[in-house]
Amino acid sequence: MRQAVIDTNVYVHAIVEESPLNANARKILNEIELWITPVIVLYELTWVFRKLKLSLSEIVDIMFSIIENPRVKVVADNGSHVKRALTILKNEKLNVAMFNDKVILSTAMYLNLPLATFDSELRRQAKKRGLPLLP
Repeated sequence: MRQAVIDTNVYVHAIVEESPLNANARKILNEIELWITPVIVLYELTWVFRKLKLSLSEIVDIMFSIIENPRVKVVADNGSHVKRALTILKNEKLNVAMFNDKVILSTAMYLNLPLATFDSELRRQAKKRGLPLLP
């Protein structure tokens, strides 16, 4: 079974039909059987859709469609991913604005799964740690 940790931007590009990466994001998701989704990704998606000025009803519908999708496995954090993310930020003297991405990276590291993302900095960080990447 092919699994991957899915970053927020993959979902956003797959959902926003006007995105130039829409087809690529949909292709990635279609090729993965189990979409490992850190809970922080769901929070980020909600914030992105709010910024895009979607209505509460639209946001609820989209979020429920993701959460209830049988291919989605939401991964919660008992604090270990947060600790690892904070440690990475501190050790590498990174801006705390990168915290969310580091939690997603930490999840992929812990599960030893490929990371699906279009974020070039997150891709660099994952590659540095030997994680496989999609696309």
